[in-house]
Amino acid sequence: EAPTEAPPGAVIEAATEAPTETPTEAPTEAPTDAPTETPTEAPTEAPTEAP
Repeated sequence: EAPTEAPPGAVIEAATEAPTETPTEAPTEAPTDAPTETPTEAPTEAPTEAP
């Protein structure tokens, strides 16, 4: 009864908290702040000073 209560509880708590907090915070903050601030400030200041 000892070797059956230890492994199932330690493997489920470690593999569920690691791969869920890493791939969700990295790819969501990078591709959303870069392509939204660059293409909005460039094409708006150029065609307004020429004509």
